[in-house]
Amino acid sequence: MLRNPKAMKAKFIGLFLTIIYTLMVIHNLGKDYESYLNRIGLLFLTAVNLVLMQNLALVTSFPLQKAVFMKEYRDNMYGVVPFLTSKFLVHFLDEVMSALVYSLFIYWIVGLNTESDDKWFIFYSICLLSIMIGTGLGILIGTIFSEPAVAVNMGGLIAFPLSYFCGYLRNFHNIPDATS
Repeated sequence: MLRNPKAMKAKFIGLFLTIIYTLMVIHNLGKDYESYLNRIGLLFLTAVNLVLMQNLALVTSFPLQKAVFMKEYRDNMYGVVPFLTSKFLVHFLDEVMSALVYSLFIYWIVGLNTESDDKWFIFYSICLLSIMIGTGLGILIGTIFSEPAVAVNMGGLIAFPLSYFCGYLRNFHNIPDATS
């Protein structure tokens, strides 16, 4: 977390901008049907934003580290599993903090469920899992493509299947069996 302070500062600035933009669009949800639909939209927006934000942050970092990893792998210094385990562990504290900050601001300011405090833990868990999925996808795409610019473009294409198969834009019953 402290290894690259500029990257951490940029990540939290991006996180706070995302929070501000989200709160500008969705705030003070009521109890009517329109508010119910706005809650569903907020949950969709949250999942997609957190996955893509983490994905795009990591998709450019691995192609830059790939040459060093390949050299050390050929020299039998460590294998793939220890490298990936350490990579995920290094990012875990950052993921926990990002999910905590995002969920505290969005959940309570928007007023998702102010009657029950235990629902916040579910929202926080969803935020954390979304960020962890973004980490995994970012590392996966970063390993496939050696050029950071190509990896970023391919990372953006991840948004389409996530959006299509989530059930928000199109009901699960209307998705053809051949594509699901």
